[in-house]
Amino acid sequence: MENKEFYDLLKIGEEIPSLEKEAVLEEFKTPEIFGGIELTAELAKAKEMAEALGVGTIHTSKIFGGVFMLQFISEMITNWLPSLKGWVQGGKLSAKFTKLVEFNERITCRGRIKDKVQNDQEKYLICDVWIKNVSGDKVLTGEVHIIF
Repeated sequence: MENKEFYDLLKIGEEIPSLEKEAVLEEFKTPEIFGGIELTAELAKAKEMAEALGVGTIHTSKIFGGVFMLQFISEMITNWLPSLKGWVQGGKLSAKFTKLVEFNERITCRGRIKDKVQNDQEKYLICDVWIKNVSGDKVLTGEVHIIF
């Protein structure tokens, strides 16, 4: 199905299929300048190498980075659309982080169509998006615009 046909079938208030993820990284390694060692397994060695290179500290927070949550929202959108063109070529995402997420925490990405806009040049959707943790707290709220 083409995106324009898909657009015509959508209704305001309709939910985007959710995406459940665990806040983990496939590989959590230090940058190559530190030898790419496993950070969690060899933290003392990584800190020693950083000091030798004149780097003050290595960030070892247990907090899951916001950029990864933005990627999860994008994954939810790409899983939903029949064609990615309107999302990857001109789509917009704005978000506000409202609560910290820790590594290994289970989160769920959700979304809902807020508005359908059509003018002479283009059709696009405005969707509210959010991520909740297992406690049901919103950890991210935002909005996406998808061109069709």
